[in-house]
Amino acid sequence: MASDTGTYYDFQSVNEGSITIYVAVDSDGKITHTLLPEALYGHSGGNFYSATNTFLSGVIGYNLNDPMPDSTTGPTTNSNGSQYLVNQLLLDIQGGA
Repeated sequence: MASDTGTYYDFQSVNEGSITIYVAVDSDGKITHTLLPEALYGHSGGNFYSATNTFLSGVIGYNLNDPMPDSTTGPTTNSNGSQYLVNQLLLDIQGGA
């Protein structure tokens, strides 16, 4: 599990919100499952949750020793970007593995 707070832009103002992810890893270090609970996704709304969940699911099959994929969103002048924040959380998990 990893969690952090980052900024997002709701087309009116810059806000802060947290994201919590869960990543299951087998004994060989292979990522077998990911979870981005919607109840623990306090970041950008709209389709961003779905896109971020898809981004996170894309690491299933990666090994913790593999480079994690780059995010396709953020950071921008107004936002960290939800995928960028998830990417940072994955790097945090790698560092703790």
